[in-house]
Amino acid sequence: MKDVILLNSTATYNHMGCYLTMAGLKRFLSSVGGNVRYELPVNRPFPAGLKDFIDKNKDVYIVINGEGTLHDDQEYAKYLINSCSPFSDRVVLLNAQYRNMSENFNSLVSEFPIVQVRTKFDLGYAQDKGINALYCPDMLFFSGVSSLNQKSHNKIVITDSHSEQSSADLTGFFCRKEYFSKWVDFHYRVGSASKYEPYMQALLNVAVAFNFYSQTSFLNKKNKHYFDELLSLISGAKCLVTGRYHAACMAILFNVPLVYHYSNTSKIKDLCNDWEYGVPYDKSVDSNAMLNMAISDSNSWSLGVGERVNRKMKVQYDNLKSTVNEIFK
Repeated sequence: MKDVILLNSTATYNHMGCYLTMAGLKRFLSSVGGNVRYELPVNRPFPAGLKDFIDKNKDVYIVINGEGTLHDDQEYAKYLINSCSPFSDRVVLLNAQYRNMSENFNSLVSEFPIVQVRTKFDLGYAQDKGINALYCPDMLFFSGVSSLNQKSHNKIVITDSHSEQSSADLTGFFCRKEYFSKWVDFHYRVGSASKYEPYMQALLNVAVAFNFYSQTSFLNKKNKHYFDELLSLISGAKCLVTGRYHAACMAILFNVPLVYHYSNTSKIKDLCNDWEYGVPYDKSVDSNAMLNMAISDSNSWSLGVGERVNRKMKVQYDNLKSTVNEIFK
């Protein structure tokens, strides 16, 4: 076993995509003999003594979860990379969305033994910057998640996006299709519902009526589900309409028809290009026509649910596993 310090962990978010990604990443680390000794949550500084511990224990490796952080020169990304630079020969960056970084940042990352990126677009960018990168799909695909009761409920499931404009478009789409649709917040509910919840929902209704609260935020507050409920809703959807990257991953995983909108980067389009799956949201196209195109697109996957995903990932997964095993020797 190789002891690992895991940085930028998103496991503490009550977010289905983050939870499944971290489950997949830890499952992958276990498969290469990685033993997570310490896990640092996202946006948290190094605790006192951690650098000294890494410095004194030369056989300890650092694994950075690149999910959602390593793009556009974000401050925490720069903090992480600078903090890890003294140990660069023992740093493995996994599951990265890697793009639009400064020359100094790219120079530091180029010292890492390997950087795994989750789309081919990111691979091209990283390799152009002289980084030893390889492509392997998002760690969510390795989480082992499955729906024990993947039964269609004949509803269109809709989520928001990181982009305000995309969220507004998706909210409008939901309002036009409300009778046939189900809005879901990708952040799942934790704990029991408060006895005051009916009153809170009434207050939210009033706030929206007086424009004190955006309709997208209102829909998210009103439509929180427990993890198992959310999983069943997504896996059994007639179609998923989303601006969320990991929601799109789940549509691919469960072979659910997908209409995708823009997020905070082109990551969903890049994902769907890699998998040749999904239909882009287009205001100029009739909503029923978009849905029918998405259904037709998903029906073109002739293999069973999950089988095509497993076949498509095998080469990349085996390559990543072999590479990390070599580093961990």
